[in-house]
Amino acid sequence: MSYKWKPSKTAKKAFVIKMQDPTEAQAYEDRKKAKADKRRAGSNFDYYTAGGYYVPTKYQYDAAMTILTIEGINFVSTL
Repeated sequence: MSYKWKPSKTAKKAFVIKMQDPTEAQAYEDRKKAKADKRRAGSNFDYYTAGGYYVPTKYQYDAAMTILTIEGINFVSTL
């Protein structure tokens, strides 16, 4: 198992104090967003269509409705 770096207590406190300043907090968020955008630019993953619509099978739908009715939620009647 590899070593995972964690900040010390003093480093955590210093970070919290630094994030109290709105300009520092905004700069931190901007750097974080730029880093994520840079990572996504080289990726082949389609972020816009990810997590699209999930269509359950007939069996899954029927089982879910049975469970909801049994639990007393009676969600089916509100549809």
